[in-house]
Amino acid sequence: MERGHGGAGTGSPGEGEPSPETRLATPEDWPTLSALLHRAELLDCLDPRETVYAGLREARTFLAFEGGEAVGALQFQVRRRPFVHLRLLAVRHAAQAKEVVAALLAAARLPTLEAGLEAWRYMAPPGPVGEALRHQGFRLVEEVVELEKEDYDIPSRGNRAVHIRPAREADVPALAALDAAAFTPFWRNDLGAFQEYLRGGYTFLAAELKGQVVGYLVAEDHPAGFYIIRLAVDPACRRRGYGTRLIAAAEEVLREQGIHVIAALIEPDNAASLALFRKAGYAEMKVHYLSKRDSADA
Repeated sequence: MERGHGGAGTGSPGEGEPSPETRLATPEDWPTLSALLHRAELLDCLDPRETVYAGLREARTFLAFEGGEAVGALQFQVRRRPFVHLRLLAVRHAAQAKEVVAALLAAARLPTLEAGLEAWRYMAPPGPVGEALRHQGFRLVEEVVELEKEDYDIPSRGNRAVHIRPAREADVPALAALDAAAFTPFWRNDLGAFQEYLRGGYTFLAAELKGQVVGYLVAEDHPAGFYIIRLAVDPACRRRGYGTRLIAAAEEVLREQGIHVIAALIEPDNAASLALFRKAGYAEMKVHYLSKRDSADA
């Protein structure tokens, strides 16, 4: 289970359509980007404002201009090579979505290819942002179920025999092996993803039993609330209350931080995870996961 995003998007505006000018954004562009985020008619932003600002410093944000006005913005993140995760897409005027999105993806294409990144991912509820990306060759990978709750009422605190603690650097090899056993290749994390979780900005918990890591959970801050983006339990240790214990521990941490909306994203055929979160009081809606690969064998 992961909150992910999709595709390798490039493309050109349609014939006869004006192409906005694009450039790499810098920290000095923050007032421009901030104003665009407030006025955009189409907006999907998966990060809090401080993370968006950090993206300006890390050379992974592009702006589109027309007549001197900022009309679009795109920001990406590299979490699992060779995938580029689209974190922010903003379009000032909805009627220009097709050409603005095409120009932004084209601008981002060369630097990502030079870095060996060949596929983009994007995930969001069905709507106009996803439709604009489909015009650029993104395809629907699958529907994902989003589950959400606004309280900390959980029927069970899980199996207290398992110890929940913050994940550590020394856990990474065991976590990567557990991840490979728990997920299909499309959803697996690489070592870089675990290193990113450890660097900060995430609630990253490990479940330990008799000195062995048997599960982990990662939660990420988001403007709409807090997302549990990963929950994994060793397949040999499932149905013992360890997943419930991880959820309960994460909710305790989030409650202490004053966070009241918690969500999780799960594949619709993952019946065990769906049942686990429903039992914990989460209600569901559907989300689309789009992807595009920028290679000859896509």
